[in-house]
Amino acid sequence: MINANEHQIQIFKKFYCSNQKNREEIFKNYRVSVEAFVELFPGQQINSYASGNRKITDSFIMFKVYDDKSDVCYFPVFSETVGRQMLRGRNIELPQKLSVFSNGQNKGQETTGYFLGGSNHTTDKSNYLLRTLIIFVYSIRTYNQSNPSPMVGPLKTIFDRMNSDPSLCASPSEIKSVNTVLKSFLSYTKFNSLAEYINFIKEQYPCKNIKSVDFNLLRRLFQDKYPSDSLYF
Repeated sequence: MINANEHQIQIFKKFYCSNQKNREEIFKNYRVSVEAFVELFPGQQINSYASGNRKITDSFIMFKVYDDKSDVCYFPVFSETVGRQMLRGRNIELPQKLSVFSNGQNKGQETTGYFLGGSNHTTDKSNYLLRTLIIFVYSIRTYNQSNPSPMVGPLKTIFDRMNSDPSLCASPSEIKSVNTVLKSFLSYTKFNSLAEYINFIKEQYPCKNIKSVDFNLLRRLFQDKYPSDSLYF
């Protein structure tokens, strides 16, 4: 499977994204699933696959659209309103919304895992924490993107595995992989650690409640196995 190039994307937009009727054709001609449901930062705007110069604010839904014949994959992005309209009446699951904000959850609820799948009886704490860490890491990448890209590589693999069974424990090697990706993403920013990035978000958006999460358990698991490695969260 290969990702569509810019020329293919423009053709796809022209024939399948200009209006609701055309968007219905996507489901007739391709294999479709929801890749991500993401909350944007306040004031952030991204480009929509819908026609014109539309900008998306608040939240977006990214689809994974696979062409069996050409083995090409598209990742069209639409506003939450348009995306939900496209999903209406279809047996396609809308996953949890990825967000670094708590949206009114209290600290006790955030750390039990109630809000990332599973329940307080089945969700392993390290699992919840690692998924939350991945959401923060992914947000670094998408923060300044006008055309957001899907979660890929170790982040995608580990997040999907943890999310498929919230009772699974996070392994030190998985934590190390996420830490390595975090280091890479930070190298393209002015931040030296996740803590600096989180403080920046708090200063930029004082009216929003950022998730208050203690990653000490992940740090202990990581440092017990890799005592000489640097931590970036």
